[in-house]
Amino acid sequence: MLQPILTFRRSLPVIAATLVVTACASAQTPAPRSFGTLASSVLQDPGNSETRELRIRWTTAQTAAPGTRAAASSFKLVAQARMSGALRRERQPELSVNDLVVVVQDSSGRDIDWRSVPNPRLVRAETPGRDGLLSGRVLERDDVELFVYIPDLPGADRLQIFSPVWTGKEYNLDPLGQIAIGSGR
Repeated sequence: MLQPILTFRRSLPVIAATLVVTACASAQTPAPRSFGTLASSVLQDPGNSETRELRIRWTTAQTAAPGTRAAASSFKLVAQARMSGALRRERQPELSVNDLVVVVQDSSGRDIDWRSVPNPRLVRAETPGRDGLLSGRVLERDDVELFVYIPDLPGADRLQIFSPVWTGKEYNLDPLGQIAIGSGR
């Protein structure tokens, strides 16, 4: 009877280490998000009469093939400006894999607004073949400027940037990165 207790006591450090590694891994990797859940739970601010224009430098590592996500993305806030005028709310958003979803968060990580914007990395090219017929392909640039317009909300602290991925039923949001924007004041 003493043997099972001793075996369990010897296993405790291994069990504890496994739990710590699992907790750390899940803390570093955001859980998949559903766009439908985001759009229904975070209402876009329709009443704010001030808008912030954010100019962001987006640099990515070389991708293995067009259409695959880069291994690493870095975002740097280049400039921001305030302007008058309200942004309209997307009542029936129609997302595509050619868009990005930008979520505005406060300093505690609470989502306070979201916007969909075209992905500036994607460039469509059509060239004639030997037979004279046009064929198209999509190129992905590695270094682009991303312009994002958000309502000038009190408490806005950072942006989370996501790439939509179609699952066959809905769009899930694949995290690309985040950028601190501060109050901008």
